[in-house]
Amino acid sequence: MTGKRLLLLLLAGLLLVGAAIWLSASKPEPSVAIGAPVLPQLQANLNAVTEVRLTKGDGSSVTLTRRASDWQVAERGFRADSGRLRKLLLDLAALEIRAEKTSDPANYARLGVEPAEGATATSVKIIVVTPEREWPLLVGKQDSPRAGFVRVPEQQTSYLAEPLITVDLDPKRWLDRKLLDIPGKTVRSITVVPAEGPVYTVSRDTAAQSDLSLVDMPRGASLAAPGAANAAADALTDLTFDDVRRRDANANAVNTRATYTYFDGATLTVAGQRDAAHAYISIVAASDATLSAATNGWEFEIPSWKFEQFFKPRGDLLAK
Repeated sequence: MTGKRLLLLLLAGLLLVGAAIWLSASKPEPSVAIGAPVLPQLQANLNAVTEVRLTKGDGSSVTLTRRASDWQVAERGFRADSGRLRKLLLDLAALEIRAEKTSDPANYARLGVEPAEGATATSVKIIVVTPEREWPLLVGKQDSPRAGFVRVPEQQTSYLAEPLITVDLDPKRWLDRKLLDIPGKTVRSITVVPAEGPVYTVSRDTAAQSDLSLVDMPRGASLAAPGAANAAADALTDLTFDDVRRRDANANAVNTRATYTYFDGATLTVAGQRDAAHAYISIVAASDATLSAATNGWEFEIPSWKFEQFFKPRGDLLAK
């Protein structure tokens, strides 16, 4: 074999090796089957989940942590809405690929699946945690009422996936907002200390009476309507709150309050305070250990109209 022919064969071999290397380097990620889970193995590990983290580039975040008997919103230190959390986890476990989308990082922002660390990023990063592993996911823009764009952070390819994953980065939206549900008809009497005006008591003798009456009615006065004194009694029915905070142990005592006595002998006191923007109540339930454990040390934000229902001045009950 001549030297020239040997050189040609060597060059041809080098070209073949270079072509193979180029093809290998430019080979795209393997295609994923339509209908495949976006987060494999999550379904089988749902019962082992101990934490769910939600973060966004603007610094907003929510952390949901599993406790012995319930879940907690870490940013508030209060129990979480387990039903809402359960729906999120079930939706994540059921998340299936409907179509492959961009693998070009330059186009991620168009779908809202760019890394969630940037201050202007629109994506929301979810991390589902178990003792053994984590499942991260970037949730992007909505495509339809049933589907949206997502990307697993360590993967290049983004997907159109179903069901639509919706998350809220406001911690108070994840709270279990149910507080009390005590029928007004079970109330025997209420003594109200309003922010202004005299202390007064409304009561009834038997549970068969539909309306409460004002004790020590001023001479010549009458109630504005037969049920005018029932407002505070009904305020504890289906009572929910908007937000919660820990009560400051060093704060001044709250004078505005309503003390309830029930036909079964139980008592409950609701204390209130408000400013220009917020209204809060706290609850003391000395005769109910379970309720006391759930509410002791907390202040619950409620709408202004509900606050006024608890602590109406006596004059508001009377005919003008």
